[in-house]
Amino acid sequence: MSYPSCNDALQGIEPEIRTYNTVIIACNMSGQAQEALKVYERMLTAGALPTATTYTALISAYGKNGQLDRALQIFEDMVSFTSATELTGVWG
Repeated sequence: MSYPSCNDALQGIEPEIRTYNTVIIACNMSGQAQEALKVYERMLTAGALPTATTYTALISAYGKNGQLDRALQIFEDMVSFTSATELTGVWG
């Protein structure tokens, strides 16, 4: 049986950042790290700005799949592009 990809959940709608984050988290929970990245790239193309939640979900997805180099790259992106206020919420 073939299941639809997480990215298919966004077909036909104009998602907001919460929607993107929810789909990225769903991809993470279902072990679809590559689909999570596709959703992230689609989000950026649409002009939506990632939040600390977005970055955290991507880091988790790549970490779970053993893609630590990708997780580190996403972390570095988060540090570069996320405001200090948002990072305080992530790091306490």
